[in-house]
Amino acid sequence: MNSAFSFDNELDYWLIVDALRLPDEMQEVYTQWPDVETEPLFLESDFDYLLQQSPIIFKFNNKHEHINGWLSKPILHSSSILIGKDPSTPNSELLAHLRKLLRVSIDGKIVFLRYYTSAFWIEFNDALSESDRDTLIAPATSVHWMQLPSKEPKSTRIIHSAQSRHEKPYYALGSEIFSKWV
Repeated sequence: MNSAFSFDNELDYWLIVDALRLPDEMQEVYTQWPDVETEPLFLESDFDYLLQQSPIIFKFNNKHEHINGWLSKPILHSSSILIGKDPSTPNSELLAHLRKLLRVSIDGKIVFLRYYTSAFWIEFNDALSESDRDTLIAPATSVHWMQLPSKEPKSTRIIHSAQSRHEKPYYALGSEIFSKWV
């Protein structure tokens, strides 16, 4: 991988690319990883009627060599995040979580959350409460993003997955920074 930054070889990785921000580059991105399973993030979500504008999930899984492709493609850096997950975590569980994150409750208001870009993590990561970080990441184990001009990814991890919160209709986020944002 990258000489100064190493990814956990025991994890599977999924890349989420905000395809709407990169319409001219997406065909090249698909061509770069022809053997990778893809899925629209908005599929089977409250936003499935917007499939044409959906971010795309590239399921690298244990094909860690594809991470180098992400690292070496600066055009993707502002419009994507890489998610690390334990291989024992069912894909369906992570997909349900990622889709549920699209609508969250902040100060009692339901809002659309664009958590799938570097810009979100650059702005919010340092101000997240531990509870909100766990809510945003679990059942995955880590989120990685690029922050220019650095050529190495930044990341945030959780040590243990939070209990599933699928019984509530929306995740509630309470970090102070969200209150300023809404």
